Amino acid sequence: MKNNEIAQLMVDLHKTSFENSFKMLVYSQDQIEKMTKNVIEKLPWYPVEVKKTMDDLISNFKKGREDFKKMVDDGYEKLKKHYSGVKTNEPIS
Repeated sequence: MKNNEIAQLMVDLHKTSFENSFKMLVYSQDQIEKMTKNVIEKLPWYPVEVKKTMDDLISNFKKGREDFKKMVDDGYEKLKKHYSGVKTNEPIS
């Protein structure tokens, strides 16, 4: 196996690991959001302004999470391009 092939396999493995971890994180955060909204909706004395602020906070948080995922995906694509452009044919012994 060539050096650049091994590097690409390592990048693919790391990307898969990141994506699985990220999906679990998103799932956990979404469940916490649902539970929090459920509790807040059942509190009649909770101010409407605070509910609106919580919704804004959650939407901003989700946007930041999506932006982070996009940046990481772009980084992996750059790594793949870098290692695919390496012209080494020396196999690892």
